[in-house]
Amino acid sequence: MAWGLLGQSLFQQDKTAEAKTALDKALELDPDMPEPHNYLAAMLVRSGDLAAAEKEFRAALRILPANADWQANLAGLLASQEPFPKLAFSLNGP
Repeated sequence: MAWGLLGQSLFQQDKTAEAKTALDKALELDPDMPEPHNYLAAMLVRSGDLAAAEKEFRAALRILPANADWQANLAGLLASQEPFPKLAFSLNGP
């Protein structure tokens, strides 16, 4: 948990490389912790790696599917890339 909180704090300070290291360590210790996946996804969106960001958002939502903020993050990412009919399917499907 401490690595995840450190990663979150570093992310919020725009210390991307340090944040990624801390978040990767958090997931190494506990791959079922959803928050590091979400912050990694946000970092990947910023860097333009949208496919990897989608993977991380989906990983966070597999662990904690009821998180409305993360659902909105994934929906926003998909909406920026896909036409609406495909988007609707993507949110409900694989």
